[in-house]
Amino acid sequence: MQIKLRIGGKEKKFSVPYFSMWVFRRSLELAEEIDLDEVGPQEVDVLTEFIVAAFEDQFTIEEFLRGISKEEGMNLAGKILSMCINNITEQQYDEAMEKLQKGEEEAGK
Repeated sequence: MQIKLRIGGKEKKFSVPYFSMWVFRRSLELAEEIDLDEVGPQEVDVLTEFIVAAFEDQFTIEEFLRGISKEEGMNLAGKILSMCINNITEQQYDEAMEKLQKGEEEAGK
């Protein structure tokens, strides 16, 4: 998985080849602890720490918080959690989200 953060006025890319068992275990815990539809400051902190750890501390918490939009950050948290919990690849996740979005668009017609 790869993400882009804006750090020091420049876009930087970070990637991990896979998520560790620790990330999988933590995903299971967070799925029980956090409702992504009702996120406050404490939840943002927990999710940010989780994402930084998932990317093997290649960037700091502060760099993540300042370098990504709120939409992208929350989408990334949901994506990592979903991929781990459902044991799916990034491609499978993206395809499922595309189908979901198409279904919503068709329902709105």
